[in-house]
Amino acid sequence: MGSSLFEKFLRRLSVHSAPKLFAAVAEAELRGGYDNYFEVMREGATRQLLWLLNSARGGGIVLTASGSLPPALVAYARDELDWGSDWIDVTAGSDSQLAVLVEAAKTLRFVRRLRGTLILTRLGASVLAYEGELWRHIVTAMPLGKGELGQEAGRILFLTLAAGLSESERSEVMIEGLTALGWSTTDGTRLGDDDWTWMVRDTLVYLRMIGAIVSNPLDEHVSADPEWGRRFARMVLSK
Repeated sequence: MGSSLFEKFLRRLSVHSAPKLFAAVAEAELRGGYDNYFEVMREGATRQLLWLLNSARGGGIVLTASGSLPPALVAYARDELDWGSDWIDVTAGSDSQLAVLVEAAKTLRFVRRLRGTLILTRLGASVLAYEGELWRHIVTAMPLGKGELGQEAGRILFLTLAAGLSESERSEVMIEGLTALGWSTTDGTRLGDDDWTWMVRDTLVYLRMIGAIVSNPLDEHVSADPEWGRRFARMVLSK
């Protein structure tokens, strides 16, 4: 791991206070390579954002009165982006996945809203103009959470992904790690699933949106996350 930010983060914890987290570190293979997965990894992490930025080229995207993407573009996204069968009625003009995509693009400073139109920022235009810059910016910007809590929770979340943990195991490591770092609920009680998912919301919704973290409704004890997502997380943690 060298002198990565994640290694410095781990120094704040001990095996005694977070044994499951350190077991996940061993499973994450953070010194491993990316070999033939690099292009798959980059495509998986950038495809949706690239689609949105290309859609905003030129004059931008004129939003509906409610501030949503226009129905025609939502319909186009359904054909172009593989998000499975969980799509809302196109006539509604917006969709939870697309809403997350737009917010992620805003957080990454790729787009902004100007007089009812979603337009590219200078950075957004730049990452389109230079091959590889979008990927580098995304890796550098992760995790997306604001403040110390959002960053720490995000790093633990990326660890659970890199280690190939199941939903059940991920929850255990998230709660253990955040508790070991001194985080608790406002009334001092033990953290639960709702607490850690809120703490890591920005990063979690992004990883779910791009398909790096996938729920397994049949068995929460078996990981359903793709291998490229695990390697993407490994790269983020090694920076």
